[in-house]
Amino acid sequence: AARVGAMASGDAGDGVTPDVSFATFHRSATPLVSDDAAVEDTVSHLAAVAASIASMEAPMIERSLDFILFPVTAVMRRETEPKGDTATNPKAQARRIKTLEESLKCISTVMRRLEPGCGKPDFIADLFCDVVAVLARAGSDPSLDPSRSSDLEDLRLAAVTCASEVLRLVRPDTEHAVALTADRNLPAVGYAVSLLVQTAHLEAAAGARGSKVARAASLRTLRDLVMNTADPDVWSFFLPGIVSGLAKALHASSGSRSGEGSGPASAADDSASTEAAIEALTVIVTCVLDDGVNANIKRRDEDGGDVRETLRRMMSGRTASNGTGGADAGDEDEKDDDVRGPPPTGADATEAAARLKMKRTARWLRETAPRVESVLAAALTPLCAHRKPSVRRGASAAATAVMRRCADTLRGAKRTLLECALVARGNPWDSVSAPAALALDGLRRDGYVDDDALDEVILDALRRLPGSVR
Repeated sequence: AARVGAMASGDAGDGVTPDVSFATFHRSATPLVSDDAAVEDTVSHLAAVAASIASMEAPMIERSLDFILFPVTAVMRRETEPKGDTATNPKAQARRIKTLEESLKCISTVMRRLEPGCGKPDFIADLFCDVVAVLARAGSDPSLDPSRSSDLEDLRLAAVTCASEVLRLVRPDTEHAVALTADRNLPAVGYAVSLLVQTAHLEAAAGARGSKVARAASLRTLRDLVMNTADPDVWSFFLPGIVSGLAKALHASSGSRSGEGSGPASAADDSASTEAAIEALTVIVTCVLDDGVNANIKRRDEDGGDVRETLRRMMSGRTASNGTGGADAGDEDEKDDDVRGPPPTGADATEAAARLKMKRTARWLRETAPRVESVLAAALTPLCAHRKPSVRRGASAAATAVMRRCADTLRGAKRTLLECALVARGNPWDSVSAPAALALDGLRRDGYVDDDALDEVILDALRRLPGSVR
């Protein structure tokens, strides 16, 4: 309460002067941090806080961001804590869900008023972690009755939307991105990935009862989380899980697998969700498997770096002490850098973060690339014939982006990706064929695709043509 009072008296930050909007904010925010405030009035106070913030000028919000959001985040953290008595009190449960939802909406209102890069990096990172905690409660808190599905759906959508608004302030290679992916926040980032993928799958599995809006928002937020931090060292650990989850989302959209098909009213049958999944898949693959960021790894492998390292260990006696044969020594050394299990319960942030990292090595690259190539082929190929032109255009854009960014790393997928782009190039819709033609021309001009490769794809298609028309 003292902090909120300081804001109203003009001591909230550099150059902040009291005005009508701050006075209104003070009246609404003080009860939120008061010990004797009525719980029943929290939602109305939060709505009033959001209204008063909306009337403030953006520079004032930016200068005093942590002070302005302090009462709101205090309420949100308090309501995020598990409460056993809520499970037996429907009114208290409904009030708790509504309070969390209103808190998230209030934060989203503030975030929309700010430009990218605003706010202290650590504060923005902590805020994102707080929102992730609410999203977790919306899907896993046993004190929240699953029968209140519509209320929980609204809460999940509010949490995903708020996370997206927070991520809008983050940009790659900035202090905000570094803070968000710091060791102490890495477990929350990994949990966010899991929750966003889970939310998309739950909405798709619900069929006609699922929310297309929530599903698309979850996939877009996942895309933004990777794209706005864009650190291949951070995302290498999460690559398999994200690629697998997005492939499942795309299979659900295309109906290419039994039990995952989409119906006309299903949440999975939504072009916005499908396009978001394609974009997210493109972002994670090109971030982690970009030729440039893996050039040193491939160069060490080609120069015989693994052999030299094995010989060095043999000379030092490490091979004998490990009890392994010389032929397996290189693999044994790299096993130390492989994916490790989830952090144990109660582990501190440093230990948890250590389990969410991996060293990108030549062996890791050799094992990862073929798997990703297979997933890309299986996920993108059916989308080339999707009934929505925007999805076909998105699949082509993904194929050409991967061909350009990962030409060497994912060279095994080149043939399939080129076929996807050529199919789009021949599409009768100009909105599909024109971007594909432009991208293919750029690939040819820059040497990523040559005429021999194009001729081979076309000739092979002609050979298969008789079998296709029987």
